[in-house]
Amino acid sequence: AGVSSQPVSLADRLIGPMM
Repeated sequence: AGVSSQPVSLADRLIGPMM
C-alpha cells in the first residue's frame, strides 16, 4: 500500500498506514 500509481483497495488503504 501507499503506492499512488496503482489503485489501492479499501483494506490496503486502512492497513497501509498501520504497517
